[in-house]
Amino acid sequence: MIGNSYTCINTALDAMAVLFNSGYFRIYDGIRPDTTDDAITGVLLAELIFANPAFVAASDGALVANPITMDTFANASGTATH
Repeated sequence: MIGNSYTCINTALDAMAVLFNSGYFRIYDGIRPDTTDDAITGVLLAELIFANPAFVAASDGALVANPITMDTFANASGTATH
């Protein structure tokens, strides 16, 4: 990085961050799939919802999430693994 500038990194992070707006953060038990192409296994334990916008504007090459809505009624009980 020239001159310790995060402009390009912040721009890229902000572009990626919008993909999470109002999206879900799902927590499962069981064995984690090896790749993103593999089917998800296990039981859905909880489902949290990202805010819209999900993140504040990137700064110094980092993102900070806005508050995530908790799952007030967990889908199931178990040990979170992925």
